[in-house]
Amino acid sequence: MAQVSSRDFFELASDQFDSSKFRELIVYVAQESADDQKFGAVELNKLLYFSDFEAYAKWGAPITGARYQRLRWGPAPRALLPVRAELVDEEAIRLDTADYGGYPQERVVALRVPDLDRFSPAELRLVDDVIERYRGLDGTEISNVSHEAPGWQLARDREDIPYFTVLIAPEQPPADVKREAAELAERHGWLAASR
Repeated sequence: MAQVSSRDFFELASDQFDSSKFRELIVYVAQESADDQKFGAVELNKLLYFSDFEAYAKWGAPITGARYQRLRWGPAPRALLPVRAELVDEEAIRLDTADYGGYPQERVVALRVPDLDRFSPAELRLVDDVIERYRGLDGTEISNVSHEAPGWQLARDREDIPYFTVLIAPEQPPADVKREAAELAERHGWLAASR
């Protein structure tokens, strides 16, 4: 089997972008976040990111395959602004601006029901879990959480964040876990197989 570099691996993953699922996920997240007073553009970016990256960690494939870039306030999908503009033109969503703590907050408001036939029940449960986990966090708070992701930390500004970075542990495991892993590896001969 040919060796695949991390760059090639990411390019393969990014070729799986499903723009129709991405569009519907924007509408769905906006619909499900309508009652969250802190939900704005920053939160939308992060909820899309967490949904795609957690799906990749869980199933080996993202929900939408969107490419995410490192921005100052955390990861953001590259396709968001043009797709969001299309959704506004189609009257699927509207953009409202409200005052939040003395700053303008741009909110995406769903104007129609999303087409959920494109998603598996497991994907929708994952997205619902992500929305609930971060419900009530404002832009700064959810950005701070996203800054803990190894992918955001490793990427440079405006650089793509590869999906596989979600598999990088953010911290070293405790000594007892390392010791147990080494014992298992030795017992099963995994170390010898990798030499």
